Amino acid sequence: MGSGSVLNISAATWSNAGTITATGAKVTFGGNWTNTGTLNITSSKVSLTNKITTAQLIQFYNQGDTVTIVGTLNNTGGTLNVGAGSGWARWG
Repeated sequence: MGSGSVLNISAATWSNAGTITATGAKVTFGGNWTNTGTLNITSSKVSLTNKITTAQLIQFYNQGDTVTIVGTLNNTGGTLNVGAGSGWARWG
């Protein structure tokens, strides 16, 4: 996806086992979702809604994104790596 694009995946249940790539886009992941693939999202506004676990974010290569989490983040038994610097995540 290129600059200015919008990706909104909010199905009741969905799964990513491949690679989702976006640059300069607005990306929203909602519903009940699982991720065993790669989220290669760069310089984008990312909104994660519903119930999120750190396991869903394992292969999320955050590169200059603004990430907003609207819902619940379960970090039990995991580590949320927000990368260098500050401002990686906003809690909605």
